Amino acid sequence: MPIYSLGDPGLYEALATKFGYNPGIYQLHIQNKSGEFERIKRLLDDDDQGIMYIGTSEGLTSRLMTLKKSVLAAYSLDGYTVPTAHPCGTKIVQSPRFRERFPFSCLCLTAELCDLGEVGYRENDNTKLEWRKLSEYFSRFGEFPPLNG
Repeated sequence: MPIYSLGDPGLYEALATKFGYNPGIYQLHIQNKSGEFERIKRLLDDDDQGIMYIGTSEGLTSRLMTLKKSVLAAYSLDGYTVPTAHPCGTKIVQSPRFRERFPFSCLCLTAELCDLGEVGYRENDNTKLEWRKLSEYFSRFGEFPPLNG
């Protein structure tokens, strides 16, 4: 699965080419300086993919660009808190330590389209897939990704 850096100036074009405005599931990760996912300690096990958030959207490219704008705004605020258009931005605004520990340059995304054949896709089926992914995460790590909570 390709990894997309939030700081990539060509992010929109890459996402639009790959996903269009189709429904899908995405994850926000922490990436280390070597370009690998950062291993993050969790309650029951280490998360070797550094997942900070799991989300879904009916229009994947649009949602991922909203996430990027919200997170970028959160890093630009220097302590000034305002609501943002994506929950990740809101959580990051509330946590200066998160911004200190994980610079914007280390944030990246993975995403996949909903398998429309698998689920016999209907509106909101991507939400069921998101919940399944979150449930699997919780079962393994004993907690949800930190920006989902």
